Amino acid sequence: MTTRTARMMLYRLAMAGILSVTLFCLTQQRARATEEERLDGYALLERGWVERAIETFETQLAIQPTDLSARLGWSQAQEQAGNLEAAWQGYQRVLQQQPVDETSLRAIGRMGAYRPEWQAAGVDSLTQLLERDPDDIAVRSQRARLLFYQGNLLAARDDYDRVLPHDASPETQLLAAQVYTYSNEAAVARDLFEQLQAAGVNVTGDAAFAYAEALRATGQASEAVSLLEQLQRTGETTLATVDLGLALARAYLSDQQYEQALAVIEDLPASTPALPQARLLTELGAATATPDLQQRGIALYQQVLATPEVSLALQAEVADVFSGWSALRSQATDLYRSVIAQNPDHVSANLWFASQDVQSGRPVSALRRLEALQQRLPVDEQAQVRQRQRQISQMLQRQRGFHPSWERY
Repeated sequence: MTTRTARMMLYRLAMAGILSVTLFCLTQQRARATEEERLDGYALLERGWVERAIETFETQLAIQPTDLSARLGWSQAQEQAGNLEAAWQGYQRVLQQQPVDETSLRAIGRMGAYRPEWQAAGVDSLTQLLERDPDDIAVRSQRARLLFYQGNLLAARDDYDRVLPHDASPETQLLAAQVYTYSNEAAVARDLFEQLQAAGVNVTGDAAFAYAEALRATGQASEAVSLLEQLQRTGETTLATVDLGLALARAYLSDQQYEQALAVIEDLPASTPALPQARLLTELGAATATPDLQQRGIALYQQVLATPEVSLALQAEVADVFSGWSALRSQATDLYRSVIAQNPDHVSANLWFASQDVQSGRPVSALRRLEALQQRLPVDEQAQVRQRQRQISQMLQRQRGFHPSWERY
């Protein structure tokens, strides 16, 4: 190898080394710059400079699209800026890359309250968080809120049962009281509403509507009427006029203000659903011994039965009404038969068929049916069955000294 060749090789090696070092330095410098940009984005966000933070995060994402920290910061900045759709999509992209990211799961749960179509995803995210930490009261409270918005009252009530001992804030109590009202726990709801009022919280709007229903359901119909009349005057509720009218008619009926109840019913718009009108008219007709009103209610029930996919609960309700009318007992029997086919342990349907057995001269068959039913029912659902058993057995004792097996000892 000549001296010149050796020098050329050494030169090339030196240049390659210099180039490698230069590239390495540039790469490190670029990494430091992007890291500084990311950190600057969060710093800007903390200072409230949201638009500059968004620009900073976008610069970082243009360089490194998979940077989760930058994506998360960008989503948070978009949410603070009120760009909810962009923020929602950003959090979702973070979860696609990192499904267990707690910040994004909490954000999705929080934003689930913003739009109805986001509620299900919000519940799912919060449920994931609760699987990790069942004692996170803030997460459970937010899930209860979303479940209430979805109409899943039983699940919402279960969450509030666990939240209320730890969170007695007015906002939480107001939402919980509404859930308890519509979950048939009116006494619990009324107590919560009264605690809020005693603490100086003004119960208004939709919460006041629920309060009125809790009052009516716990025997304070006059107070319910006053509250609903006030809501009707002020219009401080998001509920439709028809819903307020139906509630007021129910309250008048419970308060035995029958003329006022009928006036409200007659004033309901033509678009009012048939089912609540049917309930009001049949109950009002029974209370005032007015067959015409009952017949109007029955006609509306028939309209409801003609709709597709009538639920088991509705079939049982209509059967209970129709069973009191001799002309409709055959239809009531068919409805009860349908109920039994779907739920063999349905109490009112079994009681109906037991009564049919008694009327047909088969009281022992009726007792056997009720004894078998009682054994399958939870203890808290047996009272009505036991009462009917006693009535039938007493009738048999009078007839021939018969003693059923459960009364021989």
